[in-house]
Amino acid sequence: MAGEAGRLAKFLWTYKLGRTRLSYGPIFVWLEPTNRCNLRCPLCPTGEGLGRKRGEMTMDLFRHILEKLNEAPPLLLTLHLAGEPLLAGNIFEMIRLAKEAGVQTTLSTNATLLSPEMSRRLIQAGLDSIRLDFSASRETFEKVRLGASWEKVYANILGLLKAKAELNVQRPIVRIKEVSLPSASHRERVRAMRELKSLFHGFPVKGFSSLEIHNWAGAFATEHEDLGEAHRRRRGLRPCSHLWTSLAITYDGLVVPCCRDLEAECVVGDLKTQSLMDIWNGEKLRAMRDAMVKRDVGHVALCAKCSRLYQNPRFVFYTFGFIYMRLDQLFSGIVRLVGGV
Repeated sequence: MAGEAGRLAKFLWTYKLGRTRLSYGPIFVWLEPTNRCNLRCPLCPTGEGLGRKRGEMTMDLFRHILEKLNEAPPLLLTLHLAGEPLLAGNIFEMIRLAKEAGVQTTLSTNATLLSPEMSRRLIQAGLDSIRLDFSASRETFEKVRLGASWEKVYANILGLLKAKAELNVQRPIVRIKEVSLPSASHRERVRAMRELKSLFHGFPVKGFSSLEIHNWAGAFATEHEDLGEAHRRRRGLRPCSHLWTSLAITYDGLVVPCCRDLEAECVVGDLKTQSLMDIWNGEKLRAMRDAMVKRDVGHVALCAKCSRLYQNPRFVFYTFGFIYMRLDQLFSGIVRLVGGV
């Protein structure tokens, strides 16, 4: 835990100073078991139809990547990118091997395949946390998750929560995001969240939050015609922290700087042939960090049209929620060691 706190402290200091060469490795890594999906969600590039070839990561490549990650193990390995991770036949083995390597694992699933057997296997594999998207409104949910059945997904989520109780386990920690239509008003979203919480009253759900709609780094059109130019005008905007904290790996081993690059258009390396730190401190990523520090991302295709830079500014500090959670755990552990409450 102390090592984790040290790396998080390095990130905070390096990010604050705007340095582009980093002495620590990526804190968060997204890894893509598969980019295939069984839904056609209208707000997701995968649902719209990826231009990338569909495929699934082999276990040989996964083991190879896990060895590469051992150079600077991430604090959290997220086992999804583009696609539904439960479609990957090796997902349980991936979780197990990552856990054996001492890496915390999480994933997000549409829960259509989350059968009682699937839930038990995820628990037994050692998954640390899971994120599920849902809505109390059948109509809204089935519009946003095109091809899914509200009743089936609700039953599957309840099945996972019941399986945890039956097996008397704390993990995976379950978090649920409320999905609303982009046109929903603030009042409608508040009501939807209240109704969602009531559906799971009495069940061990760690937290509820709202799913924020964005344009997937420019993959979808937005009301902003030229976000790059707007960004250059907004000199006070703080740099996006993802370039200092995260990497994403496609099913075939390519590395992209952001989990929103589902088409892998901004490849910065290849873990089949390069080391983790060579990619992390490579010319391409350092140039992107430099552009972000200078608030001049108009020429950085992945960032120039990203609507997340103009939405709720707390997204830039996505990292900090995890940091505070981990530091809180560290502090609680210290208190217990010294005999506090």
